Amino acid sequence: MTNSENMLAALDNQNLELAQEHFQKALKTDDDQTLAALGQELEQIGFIIEAKEIYEQLLAQHPEYDELHLSLANIAIEDGDTEKAFEELESIPATSASYVAALVTLADLYQLLEIPEVSETKLLEAKKLAPDEILVSFALAELYFSVGQYKKAVKEYAQLNALEIEETTGISIYERIGVSYLYDGHIEHALEFLEKAFSDAQNPSDELLYQLGFAYYQLKDYPKVIHYLEKLKEQNPDYYNTEYFLAQAYLAEERLLDADDILKEGIAKNPYSASLYQLASEVAYRLKDANRAEDYLLEAITMDELRDENLYRLMNFYLQEGRLQDVFRAYQEMEIPEHAQANWVLAAAYKEDDKFEKAKEHYEIAYEGLKEDPEFLKDYALFLRENGEIAQANAYLAQAAQLASDDMEIMDLLDNEEE
Repeated sequence: MTNSENMLAALDNQNLELAQEHFQKALKTDDDQTLAALGQELEQIGFIIEAKEIYEQLLAQHPEYDELHLSLANIAIEDGDTEKAFEELESIPATSASYVAALVTLADLYQLLEIPEVSETKLLEAKKLAPDEILVSFALAELYFSVGQYKKAVKEYAQLNALEIEETTGISIYERIGVSYLYDGHIEHALEFLEKAFSDAQNPSDELLYQLGFAYYQLKDYPKVIHYLEKLKEQNPDYYNTEYFLAQAYLAEERLLDADDILKEGIAKNPYSASLYQLASEVAYRLKDANRAEDYLLEAITMDELRDENLYRLMNFYLQEGRLQDVFRAYQEMEIPEHAQANWVLAAAYKEDDKFEKAKEHYEIAYEGLKEDPEFLKDYALFLRENGEIAQANAYLAQAAQLASDDMEIMDLLDNEEE
């Protein structure tokens, strides 16, 4: 046996002292090929210092072994020594058989440094030199995917053999293309590929299940949202943000108790998500638990995220409960007093409180942000009509009719006025 083989055997037996003895002998007696193989094996099992020593010794003896610069660069990247990594990679000349691999590694390094434009340049050069090298095309596709250039990503992924890539990298090309289409807004195309990835996968990834659930959520196909996200919950109960979309789907299917339970679980895991409290409040209110609905919103407004949005929801809650003074008080806490929806609620509260001038003032503020909302226009028109401003009311009703020609109530109001 060579000293390299003896070292590996000692490592298998967890005899580090003996392994180190054989390592020192190997450096002195084993041939270059055996040493190079030992370096690769040691690098794979985490003995980086010893692997590096082998590569540096071989390179000092044989400067023409360019591939050793690549190995040393990869070690430097793992160590966080980008300067050393660049030095090693730039030592590989364009005439070297390792040059394309060096370009790919340089691209990885520039991406690590958040300079994707240079990464792209390196990969395009590599592809020009090796147009049939699948890992170069794959690296280019992954770069485009990571920076959100999904059309370019799809084009690169489509050139690859899906089975070959999955065997080599463990990544599903179908899933990548599906997610690219999904984030680019082509949901139907996305689902073709995501479903293909799912049918091919013996053990579908958490990410794939989530993306399928999210895609069907965009299409409002709530039974399928529930199907995939329940699978995800079973597979990984801690996967991020599952509870929110699953609760939305339960809510759409009128499964209020299931929505309530999953939101309680989500809040227990992530007590700082204002959107979870917001949705939990809506569910609690529909379950006729007004106290808990209020508590969730009060908790939500303690967070910076969606603060005004949740204050508006709290105002709406108080309006429905007839707590007008609490509506006025909540509005005073808003950071953006021109918030259109909040001003609509405030106008309704002043109307209930028989303060018509104040109500009109806030209807006018709300109008700036809600002039394209036929429900708001209809409500404002009815308010104006009640107060004798018929011409302006009819103008708003006509505006609403253009936006919602299928709203029979608006049409009836206009017809009645004409008669």
